[in-house]
Amino acid sequence: MKRQDYISWDEYFMGIALLSAQRSKDNNSQVGACIVSPDHKILSIGL
Repeated sequence: MKRQDYISWDEYFMGIALLSAQRSKDNNSQVGACIVSPDHKILSIGL
């Protein structure tokens, strides 16, 4: 039986972007990014 309580793709990739932002050395900006293909593959992660 397939689980019904998993997070969406958008929530998953936003979480990755938020985690990458926490690695930022700049206290003022602390931004992160996660570039994703249409088939839900991560192409790049950056901060």
